[in-house]
Amino acid sequence: VAHASTQTHLGDAYRLGFLTDLEPRDADRAIEAYRSALELYATEENAVAQARTLNRIGNVYRELHAKNSSSMEQALQTYDQARKALEAQPDAAVLGETHANIGLAYLTLARADSSSRNLKRAIGQFDRALVLLDAEASRREFGAVHRHLGDAYTLLAEAKPSSSTNRALHTQNVIAYRNKAKAAYRIAENFGTQANPPAPAEKK
Repeated sequence: VAHASTQTHLGDAYRLGFLTDLEPRDADRAIEAYRSALELYATEENAVAQARTLNRIGNVYRELHAKNSSSMEQALQTYDQARKALEAQPDAAVLGETHANIGLAYLTLARADSSSRNLKRAIGQFDRALVLLDAEASRREFGAVHRHLGDAYTLLAEAKPSSSTNRALHTQNVIAYRNKAKAAYRIAENFGTQANPPAPAEKK
């Protein structure tokens, strides 16, 4: 357990270095350290620790997306492995964090491609996370998920309608999305999470 914990802390340090300097080698080192911890937790049959570590690995892949567009697929696959690991040893909080991370992956993709489909996927994952997370025991995570949910609804309200969407229906949807965004941001602030709505997309 001690050695696995050491590898996890080492991975955290390399991940922080990557987030600070954006040096891909630090991301690779973080993943390597996390995988070393994962092997040790697998030997101990500690499914919850495995899932937490897989989430860490997935987060690095997600953060690598700006440097390597194919890494998001690896992130989603790793989060799915975390979700499956918890089938043997259920833990609502960790499963909730996993769904939140999957939602963040889809939200990251949507910010890049303005895809309504990815925004709706993100919202679905955030909703699942909120069902699982305890508002009092996981206050920080609960507030953060609401902030991300607000971001997703804000971006969805700005998304262009499909060619088959009725204009009146689109207007109703925009109003509904904006109201849901406001409600999510309000809850986020109540849980101590600062809400910073994304800047409107530039019109082309």
